[in-house]
Amino acid sequence: MTAIDNCSTATVIYNEQRINGSCASNYQLIRTWTATDACGNETSHIQIIDVQDTTPPVFTGELPVDGFADCDNIPVAPTMTATDNCGNVTVTLDEQRIDGDCSSRYELIRTWTATDDCGNSSTYTQTITLACHIKIWNAVSPDGDTKNDIFYLEGIECYPNNNVEIFNRWGVKVYETSNYDNINNVFKGYSDGRSTISRNEKLPTGTYFYIIKYEYSYDGVNGKQMINKAGHLYIQNN
Repeated sequence: MTAIDNCSTATVIYNEQRINGSCASNYQLIRTWTATDACGNETSHIQIIDVQDTTPPVFTGELPVDGFADCDNIPVAPTMTATDNCGNVTVTLDEQRIDGDCSSRYELIRTWTATDDCGNSSTYTQTITLACHIKIWNAVSPDGDTKNDIFYLEGIECYPNNNVEIFNRWGVKVYETSNYDNINNVFKGYSDGRSTISRNEKLPTGTYFYIIKYEYSYDGVNGKQMINKAGHLYIQNN
């Protein structure tokens, strides 16, 4: 800045003072110009600038995309990075499980939050839709104690296009059904179903063999495939 004086030359001196704020990128600048003439008369002009960091960080690199996955092959959450024009950045990850409409399906919601030194933040969210294969509880003791009273196929209700067969030790089919659901259509230790022997007969204690087939899909629509599971089932029917 310059100044004029009626009687002499004016000299202008500039001074700047910085007052720090709540973080390194938030501060106040106080600028003072002082004009002085030959006789010591002074005039000052003050300018105040408030500097604030209001720009959030920006994520860098390849960002994870939404998708589908098997519960046994959940992709590992990547380590994400972000940059900021004014300072350091901290990136945190939060992961939440959102249950679906049946026990074998749910979503993982992953949210990365990038925060700079002044508290400005930006977020990125990835949604993974998961489908789990059924879990087979291979013991039945239908004695009414509410424990193992049925052949429990955990998550089978998510895959209604299914077929369950049970055979005795001689390979004779003693039970068969479709659309097994753990509630209304279940095996309780009695011979039942299509083409089975001695329908509604209480089966003797022993080891049996099961074959389970079900149509597996990530979301009920995409990636359909038939899954076959087989193994031994013990029935305690005393």
